[in-house]
Amino acid sequence: MPYTIDNLVDNRNQALYTEITAQLPLQLEPSTIPYWGSQFGQESATIFMVPTEHPIASFTHELLHLKLRLDGLVRPTAFTARQLEMDTVNFFYNELAHHKMFPLFLGMGFQPNEFYSQLDAAQSHDLLAIDLARLRMRRRAERSLLTGLDVARPYMLIYAPAELRASMVRYAQQLDELADRRFLRMLDDTLIEWIETDTLDMRRTLARIYHACGITDVGFGFDSEGGDLVLAREVAA
Repeated sequence: MPYTIDNLVDNRNQALYTEITAQLPLQLEPSTIPYWGSQFGQESATIFMVPTEHPIASFTHELLHLKLRLDGLVRPTAFTARQLEMDTVNFFYNELAHHKMFPLFLGMGFQPNEFYSQLDAAQSHDLLAIDLARLRMRRRAERSLLTGLDVARPYMLIYAPAELRASMVRYAQQLDELADRRFLRMLDDTLIEWIETDTLDMRRTLARIYHACGITDVGFGFDSEGGDLVLAREVAA
């Protein structure tokens, strides 16, 4: 195992660690992929580790994921007759969670550049290089400014908390040249509302994203019968 609890808990995250472990037993395991991660179970939680430059910060990042889950942040279920990629819904869920976690992370005394490990940052840059290359090809083929989920995904990576550094500015400029400006403003408004509103209920935010992307025949809810749906067609993008 790359780290132990003694390596990963200090005066900055001690209170958070105590809060989590008072509610759930916490296990540490080596990650089978080159990234940190966490898994929330009914009777325990697990944090998966890999060596990183700032291991205490990486551990705290995962503790914050668990804290939000315990505080009520749950990924809504998507209800739709169309085939929907759940990987994309999960991606938005994870990225939106980061915006709730980031102020808590800074408030504990960590630096903004520690929020993501160097492995996370490298993955984001790799994904953006691929996504933007595809968008350039699509722009040439369609000869019009772009909208849709394949624009929203790189948008969320570019505007992840602490990520709009010099290395991200060039990606933001490229996206601005390829995407419809009204569409980008809708994403801006949706993200700002999520950041500024004191809620962990993600249904409306996901519905707004899908509405902006032109996918209105989808709803998001927690009730397995769909009784509490927030419908994309009924929210303002």
